[in-house]
Amino acid sequence: MEIDIVSAFLTVISAGGGGAFIAFALFKRFGDAWLQAKFNEKLEAYRHDRAKELERLRAEIDGTLRARIRFQDKQFEACLDIWNALKDAQSKLLSSISPLQQYSDIRRMSEEARTEYLSSLDLQKWQVSEILEDADVQRRFNQTMNLIRFNSATKAFSDFDRVTRSYELFLEPKAFSLIRSIADTMHSSLVSKEISIDSEDPTLGRDAWKEYNEKCIPLIKELVAKFQEMLRVN
Repeated sequence: MEIDIVSAFLTVISAGGGGAFIAFALFKRFGDAWLQAKFNEKLEAYRHDRAKELERLRAEIDGTLRARIRFQDKQFEACLDIWNALKDAQSKLLSSISPLQQYSDIRRMSEEARTEYLSSLDLQKWQVSEILEDADVQRRFNQTMNLIRFNSATKAFSDFDRVTRSYELFLEPKAFSLIRSIADTMHSSLVSKEISIDSEDPTLGRDAWKEYNEKCIPLIKELVAKFQEMLRVN
């Protein structure tokens, strides 16, 4: 049980006499040590409380920083994956809608050379047979190559669209809206190209290229600037 030195001292002092003088001397001798001990006790308690508070703040700050770093890592991953998917879709789309389409002149080949050439391409056997058996081999060959390029562009676009949507949570609203505008423009060009292939109307093919050139390219340039801004800030 802790002895209250101050209370004991006051009791003796109130009694008077020589005991009061002795009590004062004893208090002066031992009181300083007692006060120092009390001070040290309070100081240690204060330090302990401060240490706990600092530890709590450190844990809170560390948690916030870790969460921020994870978000930045995910945002960087989003920019990289979306950009790669976009460039692949852009490349395949250009191959499909470019007005400078080139086709090998298979009409001038011998039947044997034509068969060998078609077999070397990434064509199914039934596609090779259809081309060889058509009355106008060049026309059927061009149509087949157009369709293959279109299907490749469509698949790349679908991958781009899927990747874009999967990262919506980690993108700024403006950046995501910009990406979706690019996707919408690409899709519109693909639709025009598909109709052009089905109808064999080259005019619609030119419309597909014009739409891409006039609308999609400026949006892609804007996205480049936006991604650079996001990565620079982070």
